[in-house]
Amino acid sequence: DRLLNSYNRLQVNSHFLRRKKFEQLHDEYIAFATGQCFPNLIRISQDYNECIKKRSDIVNEFERIKQTYDKQCESMMSDVDMIDNLRTVVYQNIRGLNGTPSFSPTNEQTYDPSSAPIRQQHVHQAEPLENNPQAVNNSEQQAPNSTGKKLMQKIHGTTKKT
Repeated sequence: DRLLNSYNRLQVNSHFLRRKKFEQLHDEYIAFATGQCFPNLIRISQDYNECIKKRSDIVNEFERIKQTYDKQCESMMSDVDMIDNLRTVVYQNIRGLNGTPSFSPTNEQTYDPSSAPIRQQHVHQAEPLENNPQAVNNSEQQAPNSTGKKLMQKIHGTTKKT
């Protein structure tokens, strides 16, 4: 009986010590979690959210820049196409006014040195044809009929606007 009693007492003491150690360990864990881990977790969470926000802002900025770039490229390509079309029309009209048969437009650019000064004279002219007597005389020499003169004035007005 005495042996049983001492065994029970050892069990109770052991259980009590385990319980006390467990409570002490639990208190240390709570102190560690609230004192050291929790502030670090909050800081990590805030840093993560800030990083996600910066990434989102960077992606949005990139998309905005990309859209602007695409619009500018599209605008430039439109301008280049317009200039190519205008150059083709002017070249055809100049060739037609000189009595040379016009060519069918192609995507290839051909360079005719004899027509370059004429093309530059009409495309880059800064004053209207009516105000410049020499230009009027030149256009009358190239196009004796009045429809050719009107066409060249119309082309000049188009190039001046662009």
